[in-house]
Amino acid sequence: MLVKKTEFNKKTKIILVVVAVFIVAAGYFVYKSYFAAAKPKAVNSSLSTAILSDRKIVPAIEDSIFSDTQFLSLERKKFAGFTEQYEGMALDEKVPLAPVNISVNNLRIGGKLLISWQLPEQVNFNKIKIFRSEKAGTLGKSVALMPVDPAKTRMSLEDADLTNGTVYFYTVKSAIYDPNIPDDKQDGLSSLNIQQYSAIPNDEFPPTAPSNVKISDIGNDQLMISWVEPPENDASGIRIYESKIKGQVGQLMEKLTPGVEAHVLKESVEALDCVTDTAILEKISVDKKTGRSCAMVAIDPNITYYYTITSVDNSGNESSKDILASPYNYNPFEPIEF
Repeated sequence: MLVKKTEFNKKTKIILVVVAVFIVAAGYFVYKSYFAAAKPKAVNSSLSTAILSDRKIVPAIEDSIFSDTQFLSLERKKFAGFTEQYEGMALDEKVPLAPVNISVNNLRIGGKLLISWQLPEQVNFNKIKIFRSEKAGTLGKSVALMPVDPAKTRMSLEDADLTNGTVYFYTVKSAIYDPNIPDDKQDGLSSLNIQQYSAIPNDEFPPTAPSNVKISDIGNDQLMISWVEPPENDASGIRIYESKIKGQVGQLMEKLTPGVEAHVLKESVEALDCVTDTAILEKISVDKKTGRSCAMVAIDPNITYYYTITSVDNSGNESSKDILASPYNYNPFEPIEF
């Protein structure tokens, strides 16, 4: 029993020593990790000075913005408010005052523009000069020199012979001309305005339809269609539509160009000079004496044909093809009688 007790005491001592060593090691580790790391290390003063001197100092963003002169100016404007500018110019009494309320309008009849303007309250000039250009910012050439009537407050000019679809720029100036010198021998003293006004001429109105249309049977399965040309100067051709159904325009037979010289057909047929070709609508001719035009049409016999005659201008506008179903029904609320 005594031997066993002695062995037990030795084992106990060994275990206690191991536990004590472990506790001491753990304590040292905790001390080194947490307490010793918090203490600042001694650094050589010359080395720390060199490190700080090489480091770039970046200013704070808010310092660079709020110290900027533009920001400070805006800050002052916030309390002081804004103001307006007012223009003024001392006019030379010798320089004529410019026209006002200038406008350029398309007449929609092709090749023409209407330039209009208003005279200023004080009229110290005797002429109006109008310049036209096809390029913006360029004065262009003088197209009109007009005398001024002080009794009229508004004046206008119709500029013609223009090309449809082209942009034209106008400058309207007032000018002082010496009445003792011919206008073509002087340039006059013009106003200082340089603003331009532009417009584009085009033709939106169709021409008048041919009038006094007549259809004659001239034999040999042919019809002669005659008419009076429309009065418009820009009429470029005639179109004839043929149908076998009343009230329908039918098919376009051919576009005809007036003024083609033709052969004499017969004196018995209204004394018209008309083409003798049997092909459908090959030519068209104009009788210089009567002012009538005519065309030959080959048809099938014993069949009623209906023709619609229209005119076309240089811009491609065509007179109306709408057919009045009954010549005696002009009330749209009454039923149509066929």
